[in-house]
Amino acid sequence: MKQGWENKRLGEICRVITKGTTPTSIGHKFTVSGINFIKVESLSETGEIIPDKVAFISKECHQVLKRSQLEVNDILFSIAGALGRVGIVKENIVPANTNQALAIIRVKDT
Repeated sequence: MKQGWENKRLGEICRVITKGTTPTSIGHKFTVSGINFIKVESLSETGEIIPDKVAFISKECHQVLKRSQLEVNDILFSIAGALGRVGIVKENIVPANTNQALAIIRVKDT
């Protein structure tokens, strides 16, 4: 650890730590266009969102999946499938949502 850095628990510096939900598990279907839906395979090994690997859901489904709605600067961390992939949500991807294979880490503004 760098000199001058302070040890903190993730829960101390985050306002949200959660994971996504798969739309089909609650009766919704994927669509051919609409709101971006990010899966582990949508996230490259370097943390970039791969546009042609993004799925889509309806606006109605997005509204139902409130817990897993993404915000700009959210940190995505893969917790299933390709473990340990990390990415940051950028403005060009929102509105977006994600499934249970990606953890959402939302750091406090301060």
